[in-house]
Amino acid sequence: MMRFLGYPSLRAVGCPSQRPGETSGPPEWANRKLFEAVRPIFCDLVSEPVDGSITSHQKARRGYAKVSSQMNHERFMEEALEAARQALIMGEFPVGCVMVYEDQVLVTGARHHSAPQGQNELDHAEMVALRRLIDLGEGIDRAKVTLFSTLEPCLMCYAALIINGIRHIIYAYEDVLGGGTGLDLTSLNPFYREMEVTVVSGVLRHESLALFKQFFSDSNNEYLRDSLLATYTMSV
Repeated sequence: MMRFLGYPSLRAVGCPSQRPGETSGPPEWANRKLFEAVRPIFCDLVSEPVDGSITSHQKARRGYAKVSSQMNHERFMEEALEAARQALIMGEFPVGCVMVYEDQVLVTGARHHSAPQGQNELDHAEMVALRRLIDLGEGIDRAKVTLFSTLEPCLMCYAALIINGIRHIIYAYEDVLGGGTGLDLTSLNPFYREMEVTVVSGVLRHESLALFKQFFSDSNNEYLRDSLLATYTMSV
């Protein structure tokens, strides 16, 4: 089962993370003050039965949500943004990420090989960080690791993350072209269907968006040029 927390839950009041085809809301960041006011409670939201009862599993998830809500999401996302800025300086697609455990950054990752020379679709920021996490060895409860990424993970990265035990994913900017976090795990085989994954979006979205605008504005960057993501990015 997958739970979306954070900005997507406010689409009814004009969340800026709407995708093409969805009902449009107010102008970009029109509800910024509202977002800032309610962000601290996003990670404390859980689904409960109408009668108010709550299962032990839900209690456990609420326990994590309360801890998660105390984390400084923007602080960790800023570190992911710094990795993305360095990637942009190197001429790479500006995606950066960090993996956080017990309020500490364990590993960072940035996009590699997005330029024409040696280009591949394996060295995404999340895959780089995941390899580094695995290299740290045992002793880390991956279910308590949170990924902060400047771009919504693609289907490859999302699948690799959850298969390797990552259950908490926070991203800044929605990938309308290849974002994979909307995958309905409940429709898949038991191995995936029984996973509990929490996804939060929109944390420092504006700052991440600025990096992608800068990337797509540079005519020297050929990666994903004229794609849906490029068109969408330059239009918002």
